[in-house]
Amino acid sequence: MVCMSSDGKTVNQIDHILVERRDAQLITRLRSYRGAEANSDHFLVRADLKQEIPKKKEGKKTQRDINVNRLKKAEVQQEYEQKMNERIRSTEQYIPIEERWEELQENIWKTSEEVLGFVKKDNKNRNEWFDEECRKAIEAGRSVRQKYLKSKNEKNQKDYQEKRKEYKTICRNKKQAKMEEQIRQIEENFNKNEIRNFYQDVKKEKRGYQPRVIYCKDKDGNLIGDEQARIKRWAEYFEELLNEQNTQQDTNQRVNDSDDPDETIEIDEGEIREILRQMKNNKIPGRNGIKGEMLKYGGEAVASEIHRLVLECWKEGKMPEQWSEAIARYLKKEILRNAKIIAE
Repeated sequence: MVCMSSDGKTVNQIDHILVERRDAQLITRLRSYRGAEANSDHFLVRADLKQEIPKKKEGKKTQRDINVNRLKKAEVQQEYEQKMNERIRSTEQYIPIEERWEELQENIWKTSEEVLGFVKKDNKNRNEWFDEECRKAIEAGRSVRQKYLKSKNEKNQKDYQEKRKEYKTICRNKKQAKMEEQIRQIEENFNKNEIRNFYQDVKKEKRGYQPRVIYCKDKDGNLIGDEQARIKRWAEYFEELLNEQNTQQDTNQRVNDSDDPDETIEIDEGEIREILRQMKNNKIPGRNGIKGEMLKYGGEAVASEIHRLVLECWKEGKMPEQWSEAIARYLKKEILRNAKIIAE
């Protein structure tokens, strides 16, 4: 029996586990548990199934996120710049472009990992208001419920109802207090003009089920659901977007307009420093995971090394292969209506 009515006497078998006929042999055990208390008139129904689970394919390892927020502190900036200057040894000796870029990336990563560390994952769940007081109140209610199930008299029933009402009130008040605290924090961030923290907190509270967009539209506006057809359509879209003839013609026109084809254009290191200084914070990094702040606060050593790299690229007429790569993503505004394409 898996359900008990409010009178504490009438029981019914109304909860079942349904499986396909061919899968019935997979069930090795089926029973109800009276001890599991879920604040319901129903008892927990559990089934043990014997089934082979397909192995999960190993994908690419996710790159860990450097904690660039630590660079907001002046002492951390100073330490980061000092470590970077010690690690990067400038040399006038010729180094191939790819090797120079790979070495620079490695030095930036090692210094960032040593000084800044990685972002710690937020393991807090939405029920972080649930504390020791709530746990003890529920445990007390469970013990009274066990007593009631063994002896269903009027006194035990009344005790169980009171205990259940008590722990429900405690949990409700805890949840409400936590919600009010979060609202105050959001309001405080807004009043202090901490817009980034404000939107992050709002997003955290609104986070819930996010539907996956598994369709896209072809040139005629028809929906495409097949995975391979969607990939093909995205490839066509980006090929048209990124390989327009006008772009190449404009580039050739600017080159041909030069008064002196033999003119040597010098790139000043001060320009590189100014560009790094003007880089915006909190931007999504590229495939190598290097954020703008990791370059911006790298000091003279990083600026000098980037300057030499840019000069070599200009002289040889080529650049590191990684610079020509980008990750294309779309930001959905409204599902199936508008999408903004960005490249990281």
